[in-house]
Amino acid sequence: MSLIAEGRRLAYEVSKLKGGRGRSYPPALRQRLMAWAEAAERAGMSLPQIGTALGMPQHRFQYWRERAQRELQPVEPKAIVRVDVIADPPAPVLDELTVVSPGGFRIEGLTMAQTIELLRALG
Repeated sequence: MSLIAEGRRLAYEVSKLKGGRGRSYPPALRQRLMAWAEAAERAGMSLPQIGTALGMPQHRFQYWRERAQRELQPVEPKAIVRVDVIADPPAPVLDELTVVSPGGFRIEGLTMAQTIELLRALG
């Protein structure tokens, strides 16, 4: 069968499908459409011409090609990894505090009580 005759036959089959957005193409028909589109490209037709001849949007062929290429790429295996959950570490006990003034004056080694007393005295 010639390329033109096969294209007309495929266009007729496409026209019988439910129209509109989200049109579903059966896998066997999709495979025949892609094979015909590749043959038509080798014969010199552009994707817009192919889409017009078959009554389909050209982006459909581009999508199918990209999808086929993704399916051919190896998939990295995924694994479940054991994770041990531990309790939060205890908060450190602050034995010594450091107070630094806006001018850079620094007092180290104070207890909490001494720090509170200092701040009250300065306040």
